[in-house]
Amino acid sequence: MSYPQVKLDRVLLRRSDEVPVEATETYRTAGIYSYGRGLFERPVISGSETSYRSYFRLHKGQFVYSKLFAWEGAVAVVEPSFDGLLVSSEFPTFDIDPDVALSEYMAALCRWPEFHRAIAGGRSGLGVRRQRVNPERLLSVEVPLPDLSEQARIVGRLTVLLGEVDVIEQRLERNDPALIVALYPGLVTRRLMAETTHSQPVGELVEFVNDLVRPGEPTEPAEAFVGLQHIESHTGRRIGSIPLGGEKGRKFRFQPGDVVYGYLRPYLNKVWVADMHGLCSVDQYVLRPTDGLSAPYLAHALRSRSTLDQAVELTHNLQLPRLRSGLLANMEIPVVVSERVRAVTDDLDHALEIIVEARALRLRQNTLVKGLKESVLNRAFAGFL
Repeated sequence: MSYPQVKLDRVLLRRSDEVPVEATETYRTAGIYSYGRGLFERPVISGSETSYRSYFRLHKGQFVYSKLFAWEGAVAVVEPSFDGLLVSSEFPTFDIDPDVALSEYMAALCRWPEFHRAIAGGRSGLGVRRQRVNPERLLSVEVPLPDLSEQARIVGRLTVLLGEVDVIEQRLERNDPALIVALYPGLVTRRLMAETTHSQPVGELVEFVNDLVRPGEPTEPAEAFVGLQHIESHTGRRIGSIPLGGEKGRKFRFQPGDVVYGYLRPYLNKVWVADMHGLCSVDQYVLRPTDGLSAPYLAHALRSRSTLDQAVELTHNLQLPRLRSGLLANMEIPVVVSERVRAVTDDLDHALEIIVEARALRLRQNTLVKGLKESVLNRAFAGFL
């Protein structure tokens, strides 16, 4: 079944309930999440704190959108809990003609990615980000609009199906992919504690390499720049780099086998074993293991929960946390007997691989659920539900 395509100017009627702003009054205001996720309430604001001379009152069942972010789905139908809240002039409001469309049907349309793409005109990117969607543009968008009885049927089916998808989504949200990776430091500590014979200061195990490169100086044999932004928290994986050329500011040079430790905001736990010649920012220490110590073992130990907790404790009072080299040198990490270093490192490498794979699977689940939701909406508005 194919539904008639109708412009929104047949459905929506502009209505603005203006509320003048008084400096001595307070106001409850709302915003709109992108991607059809509905309205949210902002913190209460006083009239003296805003530059707006007027707000506009929301009414239950109205259609409202954000001029600035409509292109990415900042559209909504006002739910009863938001009745009476206020928005700025950046959020035009419309009554929905009850003889043409159900507010529940329009609310379902607001969740549909195809509707968001239609508002954007099929465009995306920074150019669209700078373009406000004026009411005339919105009202020219065409949407599928069956008769009221068919709308009611669609709403009923979507309520059941999307409700089931939402339950799955909520369960997945309780198991955030980032939390899976955050388990790794604690796992390392438990594994090392089971094998540790003693602890030793970092400064006795490494050399702090200060091979400084200033702008304009030769960078050889460095192949690329690897900054803090290119190292993943907890896992220590390198997720990017920047080709060399036209560097600004000082950089440290590192070589394969060095351990590069991010001492700016050490709670981010960015510790990487270099697999190339390169340059890093001066917000990272280049640590060269001494006395044959395994670099991968050292990196695991530095990323452990016990080491991370020490770093956080030493820097948590600082507005911009930086772990000074002397403090890092004095921090103690667990050490196992040399005969067990390889086996322990292999175990931790394997555990890390499993954690990274588990996170990838969770991210895949998120993608599948999002795709399922879009598929249900596509079928509904195409007349196949």
